[in-house]
Amino acid sequence: MLNGAVEEFNSQAAASNDNWTKLQAQINARTEAAKKIYGEDTAAAADDPTGGSTIMAKSKKLAELIAQARQQRGEQEVHLNNAIQFFKDAASAATSLQNEVKTKQNDPNSANKPDVVAWKSLEATLNPARINAQVADALIRRADLYAGKAKEAQRVLQTGSRIKPVLDDAKLNLPDAFRDDDNKLTQDAKKGVDDARESYKEATDLFSNIAESVAPEDLKKSAHVSNISSLYAWSLFEAGQGDKQAAADRLKMAQSEADVAQQNGTNLKGLPPELIPAKPATPEAPAGAPTTPTTPG
Repeated sequence: MLNGAVEEFNSQAAASNDNWTKLQAQINARTEAAKKIYGEDTAAAADDPTGGSTIMAKSKKLAELIAQARQQRGEQEVHLNNAIQFFKDAASAATSLQNEVKTKQNDPNSANKPDVVAWKSLEATLNPARINAQVADALIRRADLYAGKAKEAQRVLQTGSRIKPVLDDAKLNLPDAFRDDDNKLTQDAKKGVDDARESYKEATDLFSNIAESVAPEDLKKSAHVSNISSLYAWSLFEAGQGDKQAAADRLKMAQSEADVAQQNGTNLKGLPPELIPAKPATPEAPAGAPTTPTTPG
């Protein structure tokens, strides 16, 4: 009986050892497969649009693309900042000239001068609202630039956080393209979000000011329409950041602008469905009232 128990124990031990050997072989096979997928620190072929077949090759290509994108964004940001400042300076100069023209017009001694007609035309031409509309357009483009900067950094961080556990299991290092040891990706993501919000706000406030200013009606109507798309872009940005309340608030503001534009007689075409103003409800006829006009007999 004792011999039987010993034999059974030895049999179970052998089976356990065999299972462990098989399991270890599977672990080793998975590790080797992971290493092949991980690859070596080599670049992909120049004509390979996928960036290579391994994680290392793709991450190397990704790092190159990120560096290029950062450089291009930096150059675009400089140009946009310069354009915004130039437009602001021009608007300030236009305001000063407009005030000078108004002073001349209001001078009692100028009442009968032939220059009065030209001054009135010049005053309309110098309206700073026209230039401020260009400032707002440039601000929206800058906001979109910052939003792209934030989105890129967030995607790289998210990808890194997803593949890191798998690489850790295989005892492989996270590629440099996904590492944030210097905190630059985190900073890019946060600063991109903050800067985008600031530019969106400045632009939409400026469009609102133009719409409420003393300006030609066509310019005020245009400001309302521009603010629809600007607020909608801001709403989509906030939705992408997971801020549902901010997204809903901006969408509501865009809808209000669309309502105003429609009331002003603007033909709104190509708007997203959620921005199309609802048609006024047709009042119901009182009970028993004829639905069509009756002709006296």
